[in-house]
Amino acid sequence: MLKLFIGPEKDGVGIIRLLAKYRGINKTSSQLFQPVNVPVEDIFCIVNSISDADAILFPHDYASVKNDDDFIATYEKLSEVYNKKIIVFSVSDRDIFVLFKNAIILRTSAYRYKLRSNEIIVAPFIEDMGLLYGVSVRHKTNASPIVGFAGLAQWWTIYARVKAYVKQFLLSCRVLYTGREEIRAHTQGIFIRRQALRALGMFQGVRLCVIIRNSFSGLARTINVPQKQLRDEYVEIMQQSDFCLAPKGDGNYSLRFFETLALGRIPVLVDTEMVLPFEDKINYDNVIIRVPLRDIKSIGNIIANTYMNMTDEDFVQRQHYARKIFEDFLRPEKFYAILFSELATQFHSG
Repeated sequence: MLKLFIGPEKDGVGIIRLLAKYRGINKTSSQLFQPVNVPVEDIFCIVNSISDADAILFPHDYASVKNDDDFIATYEKLSEVYNKKIIVFSVSDRDIFVLFKNAIILRTSAYRYKLRSNEIIVAPFIEDMGLLYGVSVRHKTNASPIVGFAGLAQWWTIYARVKAYVKQFLLSCRVLYTGREEIRAHTQGIFIRRQALRALGMFQGVRLCVIIRNSFSGLARTINVPQKQLRDEYVEIMQQSDFCLAPKGDGNYSLRFFETLALGRIPVLVDTEMVLPFEDKINYDNVIIRVPLRDIKSIGNIIANTYMNMTDEDFVQRQHYARKIFEDFLRPEKFYAILFSELATQFHSG
């Protein structure tokens, strides 16, 4: 088992979610769906002596202290003196370049072309929607497949729309100037959602089951309808759909991608240089439909052709495999047990 040392903590800054249950803290969130607090006693061991530790665990999310150079330097000094790696979480939506010496960075959001060798993509701390709402199986019919989506895909203010279009224009200029097409992956999530929904709405070979909102996001404080109603509608649309549209949000990852898998549904991932957790263990393309951003106008045709070329048995098997992927690898307690076991092997063999 991996032995971790935790050094000083910064006053007034919350600890990482992985430590919440261990510390007896009921760490709540303003998210519509509450992240889970994982029991870590069977995942790693916290030791009081840094000499006994395999590594140092940084207690705060990097985004919350990134401007405090002195605090970060304290941990870098410990790392240097004791020759220990630092494990740092960076799970905000922002595309932050983590400036931390001798660190292993665990992050939820990254772009493949920018991912560094010391960065690991991790699964989010999401609820198991399958356990909460039940896992049902859909069968293939002769009708067109149903594609579901419930969420933010309208501008909430004129100012937000103008600001987003200016930002998108500058991004397009940067792509043209540098000739680096991969930069286009930084397109804001709402643009990608709107493009995908527009293309699907114009394509006759799929049926849409959607609720488009101008205030819904992952945060409960931004909604203007009852929270239970939003949760129920969100899940019902997933359950009633054959495929669930799961493009990026503010960060370059999608919580609904993992929630779709948890419900045993097939996600349609608009690929924006996205890196998925445990790509070395999970053959995601056996389950999901991956649509490159450059092909987003053909998203309806891609979904329809995939559906047409599947037998009912194939379709049902994909749903079972989607749920199995989540249960075996991506449920937070399972994911972190596997990850820290692998880190322990690396440290002990090194």
